[in-house]
Amino acid sequence: GVSILQKQESLINPLLDKHKGNLVKRTGDGYLLEFSSSVEAVECAMALQGAIKEYNADNNKLAFHIRIGIHLGDIMIMGDDIIGDGVNIAARIEPMASPDGICMTESVYQSVKSKLDLSPQRISDVDLKHIDDKYTLYKLPESNNIEDSKRSEVKKFNIQISKIENTISRKKIYSLFIKSLLYLSVSFIFGFIGGYFSAGIADVGVKGIFATKFPVSEVLDFLPKITLGIFATSFIITAIFFRKITKLTFNDIRDVETLIDILITQISCDYVGKKNDKIIYIYREYPKILRFFENWIDKTFSAWGKVKVINVVFDGNTITFDGMNYVLFRLIRKIKNYSIKST
Repeated sequence: GVSILQKQESLINPLLDKHKGNLVKRTGDGYLLEFSSSVEAVECAMALQGAIKEYNADNNKLAFHIRIGIHLGDIMIMGDDIIGDGVNIAARIEPMASPDGICMTESVYQSVKSKLDLSPQRISDVDLKHIDDKYTLYKLPESNNIEDSKRSEVKKFNIQISKIENTISRKKIYSLFIKSLLYLSVSFIFGFIGGYFSAGIADVGVKGIFATKFPVSEVLDFLPKITLGIFATSFIITAIFFRKITKLTFNDIRDVETLIDILITQISCDYVGKKNDKIIYIYREYPKILRFFENWIDKTFSAWGKVKVINVVFDGNTITFDGMNYVLFRLIRKIKNYSIKST
């Protein structure tokens, strides 16, 4: 509440003066701070986390926790504000800090490591949203378990979904089912004919294990099971790969974008880029049951659209997901796990 924000300012302001920092602006319950040197920035961040820890020890009911992201980079001054990659990257790495912790880029760590006594945790090749390059990050305090650290990043979210809408094109589902059915049927027919005639050729010129011709009567007896298998396989492919649109409306959108960034990477999606109003991800893995056929699926289904692409559009408090059913099912289920029911 207001009292906590006031307490934050009472702790931050003296430390800013001491370490030659500048409060550029407030961002909701956060702050954008500028320092004359990386050493001053890191020292101020460590002193601030120490001051908050002391305050929380004596004020359990009004305890609060912050995360700090620090980057060393170029900025542009626009009136009373600053912009640039330096600001964007600091904002992207802040949610990756542990509660009561600090996350800094390698440029910051390299410039302060000989001047300050630090023992951070190093995490290599981290993707940052809307940033093309990968970054090596250093986290304080050090965590012995990176997965535990990732889980703690998600635990802080407590969002509320007010509405869920699913839009499914029946024509696309029917088309996908028919095409997969035809493809599997044709593959079986040509495979059987090729195998039958190759066995016949082998019977003429070779004696041994390849010289036995497969009786057509046995294939006809087995045909109902083959047909059922083709139908079942087509149904599974359709259930996994058809595309749908899901709209989630939230009571408060502020934490949702960061939560989705974390969860969507947990289900093996990589950030691709932004086009117009769409944020684009791509799913890099298939369900385990289909891993063996991954190359075949990529070639076969490429003609039916880029099935592994996930489009995300933010519109006010509503987020629209457009993608493969299997991926959206996993993502929405994860989002629900961090939501509270509407009252």
